[in-house]
Amino acid sequence: MSMKVLNFGKHNLNNGKRKVNLVTVKLMTKVSEKGETVVSITGTAWNATHTSVLCDNLCIDILWNRCEALRENPLYKRIHDLCMRNGIHGDHLGTPRQQKAVDEYRESRGLIVSSDSIREYLRENGLEEDDGNFYGCGWHWRVLSEGDLAIVKEIMETA
Repeated sequence: MSMKVLNFGKHNLNNGKRKVNLVTVKLMTKVSEKGETVVSITGTAWNATHTSVLCDNLCIDILWNRCEALRENPLYKRIHDLCMRNGIHGDHLGTPRQQKAVDEYRESRGLIVSSDSIREYLRENGLEEDDGNFYGCGWHWRVLSEGDLAIVKEIMETA
């Protein structure tokens, strides 16, 4: 597995007066059980003392929406665009297939459903684990196009 952590400096994410929240992005690649190179990209916004996080994991899009300075950063913009093209952001808890099944389940039920019933539904439909990803936890790994994979590798080598 290869990994690169990028430091995007401190930002004001608490509506305070000072920029105290360090933002980092972690890019990881590995070879899957199927022999494919897969990618995971995660973001973290730290508290002022770097002892806890404000948001973590798949929050690239959340940070994009909350911080103008990140939207103006060319490298962060490139990573954000890559994440949005490939479904790597904070709007879901599973792979695209898992999320589609969950959305259909919620629509069919017509009410708020518990996370336990969602997991049971996924288990019954063979989607509790999808491409090595369990719904609702862990890193989300994606197979990217050759072009997008080349972008990730370039960023990891040069940033």
